[in-house]
Amino acid sequence: MQLTASLLRQLVDLPVEVEPVAGGSDKRRSGRLKMELQATILPFSERISTQNLMIAVRDISRGGVSFVCKHRLPLGEQFGLVLPENDAQPVVILCTIAYWQPLTSGDFAIGARFCRVLRSNDAGMSLLLEDAISGAITDCRVAS
Repeated sequence: MQLTASLLRQLVDLPVEVEPVAGGSDKRRSGRLKMELQATILPFSERISTQNLMIAVRDISRGGVSFVCKHRLPLGEQFGLVLPENDAQPVVILCTIAYWQPLTSGDFAIGARFCRVLRSNDAGMSLLLEDAISGAITDCRVAS
């Protein structure tokens, strides 16, 4: 199943409790929803890739997304998360790589923060996302 803009809107509106990590220093401010979805990322740098990448989404929250990738992605790099929209141009959300962790399979777990909506077929479209700096839940509108 593909992660779409309408599905993301539904998911971030669900009330989810923050699950503490045993023995760790968890900085999560909003709860995560575990899932198994496919998504496409649009790299903005050759340090990530020279072509779009298909990824397997592990979990999602108002603050960001965690996914599995065959490559380690550099911290601080940005990419566009492409979310198809029914009968319209896809929504693109700017994301920043926040962490990576090697997995036993040889793949990497990647965590990325949502920054803002870059493109939407409806300039008024909003997503209620967590602000990366303050942690406040904000109405992230398309960048002007």
